[in-house]
Amino acid sequence: MTKVYYDADGDASFLKSSTIGIIGYGIQGRAQSQNLRDSGFEVIVGNRDDGYLANANKDGFQLHPLSEVGEKADVIMILIPDDAQQGVYEAHIQPHMREGKTLVFAHGFSLRYKRIVPPADVDVLLLAPRMPGRMIRERYLKGSGAPVFVGVHQDYTGTALKKVLSLAKGIGATRVGALEVSVEEETEVDHFIEHALIPIIIRAIRVSFDFLVEQGYSREVALMETFSSGEIGELIFEGASEGLYEVFINNTSPTAQFGTAYYGDKVFPEKEAKKLMKDILDKIKDGSFAEILKKEGEQNYPILNKYREANKKSLLTQTHQQQKDLFKF
Repeated sequence: MTKVYYDADGDASFLKSSTIGIIGYGIQGRAQSQNLRDSGFEVIVGNRDDGYLANANKDGFQLHPLSEVGEKADVIMILIPDDAQQGVYEAHIQPHMREGKTLVFAHGFSLRYKRIVPPADVDVLLLAPRMPGRMIRERYLKGSGAPVFVGVHQDYTGTALKKVLSLAKGIGATRVGALEVSVEEETEVDHFIEHALIPIIIRAIRVSFDFLVEQGYSREVALMETFSSGEIGELIFEGASEGLYEVFINNTSPTAQFGTAYYGDKVFPEKEAKKLMKDILDKIKDGSFAEILKKEGEQNYPILNKYREANKKSLLTQTHQQQKDLFKF
């Protein structure tokens, strides 16, 4: 059975004499920096002089040059997007790596596809929260935490597990549970969810909305029913603790339950879906998607930019912007 660690397993004081260097003050960097600082860790932050500077100043952090963080920090947490990690590492971190240092990744992409190959005389850790940064911070402040994946990719010092559990405790994750995984498992499953499950959910909502409007129903009613009421989101959120099917059975009518049972495989044929999912997973495992992503980044993300622009102009987005002024959510 997979190992889960809790507060009793981690010693927050284990790294208290170390300098924790955060590379990137974005979605994850902001939350983890604040949580670690509030847990008593010595934290320095490195980031480009961009839009995140104001957030760092507001939160009481002075931003340092990336190379300075790479040189001074004993533990370097790389919390920037996957496509930027290799360049930042080679320019600002690698020249300052020395025996016994520690590299921490919030996602295994760069290690799994060997974009970054750390030296053999350092510890390499995985600390991958399963929630966006805002929620990590909010839960920490409420005395709770967000679940996290933890892993030891390379244990040079013999204390790598103690280090990652110390950090997990520092961000509040061991309050709820830190699940032990390998870099390979975290990367492949995370990408699968991003490439298969999330597109299904988003596209199903958008197509359902468009279809209802095409059939003559008002945009406002279609939007409220498909997602803007928050009903579906609340059921999924509660299902995380209560159970996916249990929360559905306990909080919906027999009519809703029968409709799901009767039409489920018709609107989402399992056999065909799994065939497509297998193709997606194969491309993740053999590195094909990583190469596609690399080329996309080198060309300044034409596919992603087209997708974003289309969504901005969509009827669903326009209706939602109007509806936000009508309801006091």
